Amino acid sequence: MFREPFVDGRCLVPADGFYEWQGGRGERRPLWFHDPAGQILSFAGLAAERDGELAFVILTTAADGIVAEVHDRMPAVLAAEAAQAWLSRGDAALLAPAPDGFVARPVSTKVNVVANDGPELLEPHEPQLKLL
Repeated sequence: MFREPFVDGRCLVPADGFYEWQGGRGERRPLWFHDPAGQILSFAGLAAERDGELAFVILTTAADGIVAEVHDRMPAVLAAEAAQAWLSRGDAALLAPAPDGFVARPVSTKVNVVANDGPELLEPHEPQLKLL
């Protein structure tokens, strides 16, 4: 499924960060992982036409740094020089864990619903206390 896109469908997916959830069932809270300076991230991706529509996937790699404390996988984040190399030659060795330096903070659980959108979703969020 990925052989052909790996040869001629490599792409970059720009993002300002990514989410991982922590906590037990019914108490899961999203964390937003991002660059502390607000720099745009480049995720390694593959794109292909499927049923007449363009589709893409974001490739993942083993997590490291603070992401590894929450999840064992994370998007393959490419630095500028690695991004150019990914587009030109598609070397799988470029899909290594991202350099350290991400920060994370809790955000609204509303990020888990596709219909919700807006900058307020990324505002710092304190979990609601349960009253007994």
